[in-house]
Amino acid sequence: MPTLSKPTPVAAPDAVVLGATAHARATDTNTVKKKASTVTSKGWFALGKRVPYDPKTKRILKSDDAMDAPDVVQVFRRIANQATAGKDTVWTSFLPGWPDGSFGWAKVDQHLTGESTGSRLFAEYVGHGDSDKPVDYPYGTVERADLVEALWEAEGIT
Repeated sequence: MPTLSKPTPVAAPDAVVLGATAHARATDTNTVKKKASTVTSKGWFALGKRVPYDPKTKRILKSDDAMDAPDVVQVFRRIANQATAGKDTVWTSFLPGWPDGSFGWAKVDQHLTGESTGSRLFAEYVGHGDSDKPVDYPYGTVERADLVEALWEAEGIT
């Protein structure tokens, strides 16, 4: 039994670089940074779209419905590896950080490929990234949670 006066040495595990081959890990300690540097914000946002969100009804609208709603804002959302919706479909939601919004996840997303990663929803809150930035909007934590739930509902995520 180890004591405080004589600690037992513990071997630290080797560092793991996601998405890199064993050879790349052995020859280059910065593989993730080099691979991720190829993502541009223009390319990231081109793979998503802006969708109409009604904060009063707390739902994502179809484009036709959005024309008549007075307080609708456009929010950016990007879906990667979308699977057919079903009760066993696994989704991961990536919420925006500051200051880079959903684009901050671009470096991570490059390494999340293949069937086992599941579907991924990347969202921008109102006022962030490629979403609208209205001046007199009721920004807040509850409003952001309502938006994320509306995005989940629009995609059939339960």
